[in-house]
Amino acid sequence: MRALNTNKSTMNIVELWEIFLQFEYDEKVLLKGIENFLKQYKKKKILDCACGSGFLTLNLIKRGYDITCTDGSASMLKFLSVKAKKMGIRIKSQKILWSQLAKKYSNDFDVLLCRGSSLIYINSWDRSSKEKKGSVLNALQNFFDVLKPGGILYVDTTTEKVLRSKKPIQVKYRPKKIHNRIVEIKEVIFTNRSKKLRTWKPTVIVDGRSYSFARYSLYLPHNELKKMLKEVGFKDVKKRTIQGEHYAVFVAKKPAASRGKK
Repeated sequence: MRALNTNKSTMNIVELWEIFLQFEYDEKVLLKGIENFLKQYKKKKILDCACGSGFLTLNLIKRGYDITCTDGSASMLKFLSVKAKKMGIRIKSQKILWSQLAKKYSNDFDVLLCRGSSLIYINSWDRSSKEKKGSVLNALQNFFDVLKPGGILYVDTTTEKVLRSKKPIQVKYRPKKIHNRIVEIKEVIFTNRSKKLRTWKPTVIVDGRSYSFARYSLYLPHNELKKMLKEVGFKDVKKRTIQGEHYAVFVAKKPAASRGKK
């Protein structure tokens, strides 16, 4: 992570996301967990369709995995490029929305990764957006179409425990020293089931200076996600335990006899 810039009143989402990752994960443990899942696909083509700033993905590429990186955020991809250069690795990356994946790739990949609970933020990252469920279904159809017959989808989402909570979830992390700065994080997550909406309000405090923002996501129970995965054509939809991961992980398979779009 690059040095924290505290000489401004706001921090961009890339900087905030990089900070949160350091609080929420033990990177070495999660990297081991993801690699244990992917080791059988080391010689296969993998698409990380929510690569963000490259957390874990760059280390996997460095370890020999053939991963194409895509994201809908130009700022995330710019940050990814800078990190990759510093690590001395070459990457294949492109800015592309999930709704456009099948136009760019068709039956191309053996594995598709959609990590970081990214799916539920579709069309609603910066605002409360309508028609999110339809957008999720469209994204899942694109995921299905870019996979080769027999290909595997790895997607994670909010845990069932968090989804069932009737009260706002409040989390406060212990302060950490990052690039000689004292960083604290606290967050509150509100769920409106009637509107199928979740609101995430984090606050980052760097050397006493506070940065707050709000992000919105779809309230998506696991049974609904599994139903949509099957609706677009996936089979063998199963929940998986991944070492170091605090989101719920689902793995699904594109039937070997499938020829792409239905």
